[in-house]
Amino acid sequence: MNEQRAASGHAPSGLMRFGAKFGLLALLLSIAACRERSAPTAADGSAPPPGKSAALSDQELAYGRAPVPDPGITYRSDVIVVGGGAAMVRSVSGDSLTWSIDARAPHLDELKPGKVMFLTGRAVGRVLNLERRGDVVAVTLGPVDLTDIISDGTISIHAPIDVSAITFQTYPDVPGAFELTPTGVTSASNGAPSSRYQLASERRGVRSGRAPYTLVTLPPAEEGSGTLAEKGPLPPPTKGSSVEVTVGDYAVELSRSSTGTGSDLSAKLSYNKKGVVVGVEFETRLESPTVDMNLGFSGGVLEKKELRINGLKEISLGLVSGSETGLSGNFKSRLEIPAEMTIPLPAGPVPMVGSIRFKFIVTTAFSAKNTTLRATGKLKLDGPIGFVGTTILLPTVTQSQSPVETLSGVSVGVNGVVVAAQIKQVIGLGVPAALAGPFGAFTVSYGLTNGSSIGIVQCRQTSIDVVVAGGAGFTLAPGESKFLEALKLKLPWAPKIDSEIASASKTVVHRVDYEPKVPVCRP
Repeated sequence: MNEQRAASGHAPSGLMRFGAKFGLLALLLSIAACRERSAPTAADGSAPPPGKSAALSDQELAYGRAPVPDPGITYRSDVIVVGGGAAMVRSVSGDSLTWSIDARAPHLDELKPGKVMFLTGRAVGRVLNLERRGDVVAVTLGPVDLTDIISDGTISIHAPIDVSAITFQTYPDVPGAFELTPTGVTSASNGAPSSRYQLASERRGVRSGRAPYTLVTLPPAEEGSGTLAEKGPLPPPTKGSSVEVTVGDYAVELSRSSTGTGSDLSAKLSYNKKGVVVGVEFETRLESPTVDMNLGFSGGVLEKKELRINGLKEISLGLVSGSETGLSGNFKSRLEIPAEMTIPLPAGPVPMVGSIRFKFIVTTAFSAKNTTLRATGKLKLDGPIGFVGTTILLPTVTQSQSPVETLSGVSVGVNGVVVAAQIKQVIGLGVPAALAGPFGAFTVSYGLTNGSSIGIVQCRQTSIDVVVAGGAGFTLAPGESKFLEALKLKLPWAPKIDSEIASASKTVVHRVDYEPKVPVCRP
């Protein structure tokens, strides 16, 4: 990453360019299968050698690879492997839950609600609804765990991550922006914002049914029909170096780049509403990244689970913000970016999908009008993330640049911003809205407070938390779980909305810094 932007005490230059594109910079200058049997035959009856890469067609790039035969893999009894793979897909809804499949696809007629459809690594899930539409069948899928698909066998992946081959997939009908309630953010005793409110704790809130948010948008369902309302189709993957999406009131850009010494993955946010502007850049530096995964199934139980994601070397989180309106423009929001970076993986009998995803929390606490606040922090990492059995792999994390060193801004009052960012890599199966499998995640949270510019001493305080998580399973996006409830399905069972029972997290850094080092500024 560019060291100059840290030394300047300003936001990253890439963020400034992104902010200018969306009108942010100008405003700131003035003030982020088979039923218990062996694996089925592929559509063409052939299979690439295990662990070897195979070129993907455009259809496979968009809809995933088909499962291929392997005597070492046995599927659960209610899994129906539909033949033909990605070539049988005619379209997918923008939320990835409804798949329109050629009615002539082998074994499609064996599907019924409650069965698990396995067409590709993407088109796999519990059948919630079937609807014939001319020469296609629209299949609405709910999430499943790997143990809902695989009864016995071993899946292993040991491969480099080719950042230059990463593609982007957006999901325009997946809700990604949520407004947090005032109780969703904790505060330090001195009134300064705290970074302790973690994305991981929100996942626990989802699991318990007490998530502290309200939906901004909700996908519509046809009243009482149990089927999806018509939506736009899923767009094709983007093969370039970046993609832009709109998420609620945010403009978002995901990008990748490679140099001779490594690669960068970044997510940039831009917000402009009610006189408040916020720009966030979350960037990760990779050097020779690899993924090593071993999963062992016996009798429908995941008995062996191991995931190591290597090569994550540095993380940078930068913020540029300003307010013309002070208190009246403050907001609290959470973003689950409805887009992913898709990682190419070696071909195998079970077509696992690699995915990199981002989440954010942004909370402003401006107390005065015509205020600015900015900061950038950097962390260095050594060691893999992931898990072995029930043990989380914890990299060594050191702070190479504290955000308090670059925290700056102008205001007549005390102002603060809480920003949390998470990068999560999943290797799994299932609809993109609920990809199930082993994962590793890294979350950085900053609570930033800047004192009044007109005081005798302008105090600057930062609260920093870093959380590493790992496990297996899935969490359905909150908007999607609400959507499934709204379908009014007449089924003898309820669709799963969360299964990350194997997940765990560990805080590896908690630090409070302040400047200048005088008693009045001490937290």
